[in-house]
Amino acid sequence: VSFMGCLPVTIGDDIFQPFEPALDWGKFAVQPMESQIPQLHELLAGIPDDQLSQMQRALSCAAQHFVWSSITGGFMGETGAYDAYETVLEVLRVKAKYPEATPFEFADLDPDFKRFMNCGSDEMGGPVNKEWVDSRGPSFTASLTTNPLCSHSRFDGHEPPCYRCMRGRSNTHGVPGGFMCCGDPRKLGACPRVWD
Repeated sequence: VSFMGCLPVTIGDDIFQPFEPALDWGKFAVQPMESQIPQLHELLAGIPDDQLSQMQRALSCAAQHFVWSSITGGFMGETGAYDAYETVLEVLRVKAKYPEATPFEFADLDPDFKRFMNCGSDEMGGPVNKEWVDSRGPSFTASLTTNPLCSHSRFDGHEPPCYRCMRGRSNTHGVPGGFMCCGDPRKLGACPRVWD
């Protein structure tokens, strides 16, 4: 639902959502308690328009963390730089750097982690911090502009250049190595990767 642009409404007391608490779901999702279900319609109708707009901007970043787009292809014009795979690696990096820290503390302890989870911005849904993006190195910066993923979006209005790779030679399995290997799926070692 997130990568389709819909704000998640998650009902479940004391249940963590994907990448929570390292990813602050309160910035892009409505999380009522189970006891609030009878008033859910009032709760949703009571969200101010400016808050709703901010949550939708934040969602455009957050949704990238939930999709394995560097493997399956894009859904919303994303590059794969902040996809689920990269997010898992980033969480593991911070956990290794601060082994005693809880996920609640990651963003406070590590500014790079905070900006990564905010898709290069100081605040989720805010403008990209160009200095931070540039500090990640030329390959990361290039991946944001020169390594677009194959898109599944009907809004693109054209057949994607990697359409033949969506199924590979099979009707059930994609190309080994994912869409990044669309150029030549027989040479997996030569496939570009977001983290190169």
